[in-house]
Amino acid sequence: MSLEQIPSTTPTTQSNTNTNTTNDYTPSRTKLYKNTDSINWNYTTEFTNDNYNQMKDASFRFHKSLPDYLPTPLVRIPFNINSDNTSTTTTSTSPYSDKDIEVYVKMETSRFNLPSFKMLGTGWGIFKILCLKFGLDYTVASFTDLKTKISNTTATAQSPLTLLACTDGNHGRAVARMAAMLGLPSLIIVPRNVLDTEVAKIESEPGCTVQRVQGNYDFAVEYCDLLCGYSESLSNAAETGNGEMNFGGNGYVWVQDFGTENYTEVPVWIAEGYSTICRELPSDPDLIVVPCGSGCLPHGITAYFRDSNSKTHVMLAEPFTAHCVNKSLSLASASSDSGTSMTIMDGLNCPTVSFVAWPVLRDGVSFSGLVGELDVVEAVLKLKEEAGLDVGPCGGVSFAALMNFVSGKDDGQGGLLKELKDLKMRNGDDGPVRVVLLATEAGREFSLREEGELLKSRL
Repeated sequence: MSLEQIPSTTPTTQSNTNTNTTNDYTPSRTKLYKNTDSINWNYTTEFTNDNYNQMKDASFRFHKSLPDYLPTPLVRIPFNINSDNTSTTTTSTSPYSDKDIEVYVKMETSRFNLPSFKMLGTGWGIFKILCLKFGLDYTVASFTDLKTKISNTTATAQSPLTLLACTDGNHGRAVARMAAMLGLPSLIIVPRNVLDTEVAKIESEPGCTVQRVQGNYDFAVEYCDLLCGYSESLSNAAETGNGEMNFGGNGYVWVQDFGTENYTEVPVWIAEGYSTICRELPSDPDLIVVPCGSGCLPHGITAYFRDSNSKTHVMLAEPFTAHCVNKSLSLASASSDSGTSMTIMDGLNCPTVSFVAWPVLRDGVSFSGLVGELDVVEAVLKLKEEAGLDVGPCGGVSFAALMNFVSGKDDGQGGLLKELKDLKMRNGDDGPVRVVLLATEAGREFSLREEGELLKSRL
């Protein structure tokens, strides 16, 4: 298929061909997916031969070699398990109270002067790719080593490599920022739902060009694939003719955090980079709540805690209208949603679960829940008004999920807190349940279609 043959307005949903597209699933803001036996699973992946523990250490060392590296804050916030939110109207059935839970927010809203966590994974993925292309050992090389090598090599090149990615927002900006730091141009493809304000932020990165396609996220992934000729180059061999691993052609290096059947290794590398988030925690929490789109960040967080004897449970939080991972977990089969949904949680609006993330999430995730648009607005407002934390919708989704499911107001079963407290007590621990929420997006302007002005006035 050529670029000209891609429909300009009809998105494809073929990035993961082995996905369940049945409708035997009804999204619910009150039903919590549970698999607490997941903590007994040990992380493995078939998509890379790298030693995971070595990669955790190498990525952490790389991050510390970057300009402006600092650990992000961990902030304890007040939390009332009986506080009302938009999803709860009945009385809690939990036998526990506020003293039985401690809630902390890991503020992944600023990394390397960007308003999200994405540089951790994207930066490490790009570093590994380019070290391989330029003959450096990524387990010992530094950022400066790579930048110098690129500068010396591209000075005589007729046209430099261009970093290519598709994005709902922050991944693309991180790719563009890393490209600029290395003196390379970038081309970022955005789907139809990305706001003009977010496009302008990506375009503000030096050397970056943004192109919008009239399709959804899956469509944008396929567009990138065709643009750089990635799948075509794999038709006869897993490696290119010059012996290098294939990272794209036509002058592009494709850097994507979404895995397909043909594109597997780079998304795993990007997920490896997110281990730094967990390394910065002073101790393992009982529960970590992770925003979820196609699954790369949850992949990285789940891998970290399931690679050790940690008893930390991983919970995923997704939009009610874009729920591919929750659907996949509920059906026990990699699945896609309609691909036509809209949500203020733009960065989580992904129709299909990542091919490489799915096995990790299936086996390693303990809980998964959905939140509505008003749930997340309420969470953003509470974090700002009661804790002084400024987050965007994708940053508030973890808190919204905790509010929805913590006390069992809707499920009549005692809720998430009772589940976790009971698990701790079985192990002889009567202490409070310690929860870490990942806030992955800085505050930004947003509005709901019907109540936008009212809600914006409160932000």
